[in-house]
Amino acid sequence: MIILPSNSLLQILAILKADPSGMLFAVNVHLFKNDLTPTINTVLADFSEADFSGYSLVGPIQWGNMFINTAGQGVIVSLTSCQFIATGSTFQDVIYGYYVTQGTAPVLLRFAERFPAPVAISAANDAVVVLPQFTLG
Repeated sequence: MIILPSNSLLQILAILKADPSGMLFAVNVHLFKNDLTPTINTVLADFSEADFSGYSLVGPIQWGNMFINTAGQGVIVSLTSCQFIATGSTFQDVIYGYYVTQGTAPVLLRFAERFPAPVAISAANDAVVVLPQFTLG
């Protein structure tokens, strides 16, 4: 097994977020409404994107500082939370998690996270707030 020192993990994260070819550069955050548990085999087409009134993707997001967590993993967290707020009159979505994409042609799936519990969107001003976090190691 290869072991990466902490400074190497942080260096990799710095490159991923700053280099235009890095997988965390200029990424967008989406919500998914299908009961999916993402795996290493999940592809973009597996997600059903939320479509409640007022929904739109958030991005590109800005990444904050990097750190090493107590498990010895490199972590980077978005500088700000992504807020998805229902407006209008079409609600009836149940949100199971979020996924992060990059690019426009093609759009690339970068990572996804399922929430511990689904979030129902059933009325105006119902909201989902996500603080994207990427962990390496």
